[in-house]
Amino acid sequence: MILFVGCSFTWGAGLQYEYLIEQENYSFEQIQKMIPPDYFLEHCSYKADKYRQEKHYPNIVAKYFDKAYCLAKNGNGGSNEDMSRLAQDSSTRVLGGEGQCRLVVVQFTEWQRSYRNGHEVTDLEQINGIIKTQIDSIRNNIGDTKWIGISWFEDIGKVMKKHYPQNYVPIFESGEELTGFEKLCNGGRSHPYTIAGWGEDRGGHIPDTHFNSYGHQFIAKQIIKKIDSFSKF
Repeated sequence: MILFVGCSFTWGAGLQYEYLIEQENYSFEQIQKMIPPDYFLEHCSYKADKYRQEKHYPNIVAKYFDKAYCLAKNGNGGSNEDMSRLAQDSSTRVLGGEGQCRLVVVQFTEWQRSYRNGHEVTDLEQINGIIKTQIDSIRNNIGDTKWIGISWFEDIGKVMKKHYPQNYVPIFESGEELTGFEKLCNGGRSHPYTIAGWGEDRGGHIPDTHFNSYGHQFIAKQIIKKIDSFSKF
């Protein structure tokens, strides 16, 4: 089994829009009323949610290796602090039994979501220290199970690359190594990996920069390449 721990990107937020417009002819006006936080994507239809489950990168990775998989969290969203708690819970529920889980794939999210000190932090050394503490917390709660990590933001990816190079998943796009996939999302409307530009040829716009199905295929390839580099899995 492969355990996936992450935020909305891992869950597959945004893929529902792709399905609803393409398969059920939803208008862009209808989609506009389904944008979080004003709407819970968990409330989408059965078919839309099944599309999400089929197209999100955890399913693609698990299918490639012919392994069962599960998400540490059933619903959408999350912080690095949430991931640490979920990893701790999974240490007995999923990771504890011999042979149950062979690998944990962690998708780190924005570090500020778990930092509540009441003031802005601008010192790079302090930021890197906070990030490493968050990574260490998740890693310690995973225990002895093999794990790898991919990051949304490049700052966490850089800390991962420095302190956990054996676990770090690099992202290669157009010949460039990215330590996080934030640039692929910040492209917004014009970037082929995000849901934001999907359907603009028909005069619509979805204000959501999560990955579309093509983006999930791209992220899956990065993770698969890292796992394939292991001598044994």
